[in-house]
Amino acid sequence: MKSKLSTISCILLLCLILAAHTLILLMMGRIPWCTCGHFQIWMGEAWSSHTSQHLLDPYSFSHVQHGILFFFVLYLCRVRPALGFWIACFTEVAWEILENSSIIIERYRSATA
Repeated sequence: MKSKLSTISCILLLCLILAAHTLILLMMGRIPWCTCGHFQIWMGEAWSSHTSQHLLDPYSFSHVQHGILFFFVLYLCRVRPALGFWIACFTEVAWEILENSSIIIERYRSATA
């Protein structure tokens, strides 16, 4: 029974982290979905104005890769796998929040426009 409670607790904690992430982005003025009126789960065009406006885009894979890389580095540093998972999750959420800050967005726009 202990492992089942532990699994449920982990799922709830992960949902809490994602909810906090979403709330922070909303407080930063980020919209939760594209205002174009189209519901798309996947946006495959990396250079489209719709990139980062839908649930998944080509950059989604880089976020998964970051998490795996963070976890692997922590594993090499002898951090327990369960703790490494949570550190990787928090690090990736923090990265995403930083990436969506006005300073980073303006820098990206000025460098790629």
